[in-house]
Amino acid sequence: MKWWKKLKSLLRRNKSNLQSENRNSHQDDLIEKEIYFPCNAFFRKIIEAVLEQKGISYRDMRLFVIDAEDGAYLRQEEEQYMLQQLYPGLNAYTLCTGRPECHRKEMDYLYEEMGLIVEVLEKKKKAMQKGTGQEEGRLILDFEADGRIREEFLSEKSIYISIYKRNWYQRANLDIEVPIGYNIMIVKGTGFTGCEAVSDRLEREFYAE
Repeated sequence: MKWWKKLKSLLRRNKSNLQSENRNSHQDDLIEKEIYFPCNAFFRKIIEAVLEQKGISYRDMRLFVIDAEDGAYLRQEEEQYMLQQLYPGLNAYTLCTGRPECHRKEMDYLYEEMGLIVEVLEKKKKAMQKGTGQEEGRLILDFEADGRIREEFLSEKSIYISIYKRNWYQRANLDIEVPIGYNIMIVKGTGFTGCEAVSDRLEREFYAE
C-alpha cells in the first residue's frame, strides 16, 4: 500500500503545480489583453501637440470619432478613457458608432454640463461620408482595430489618426511617433513613462488634467 500512497501524493502535487501554472498563465493573458494603447494617460497632451503643429486651435477643432468594434470591451473602455480627456473645451463632436446606447450617458453629460450636442452617425458608408471632404480643423480618431486605413478621410485640412491600426512608438528621448494617415508626426516628450493597464482608469479622475 505504500506505493499507492506515494502515487496519490505525487498526483496531488502535480495537480497543484498544474493549477498554479494555469492561474499564472491566465493572469499573464489578462495583463497582456488589458494593455493596448501605450500612452493613453497622456492622450490630451498628445492631441494638443498635434493640433499645435497643424496650426489648429483646440477651440476650433472638430472632433470626429469612429467607434471601436462591437464586442471589443477593453478597447471600448480605453476609448472612453481617452475621449473623456478631450471633452473640456470641446465645441464640435461627431460620433460614428454601431452602439449609440452605450454612449447615452456621456452624451447626456456633455449636453447638460457643456451644452454640447453630439452628432451621432451610423457606421454605414453613406453616413460616414459626412466625415470626408475639406472641412477645416477636423480631427478624425479611428478606434477600430480591424480593417484598413480609411483613405476617404485623408485630406490636407483634416487630421486622421488611427489608434490601433498602426503602431505608436516611443523614442529613447521620450518623443512619441504619432501615425497621421500614412505619415508620422513626432510629438515631444509628454511625461510618458510606460504602458498603462486599462483597469487603471478607474483610479483616475473623470477628467485628466
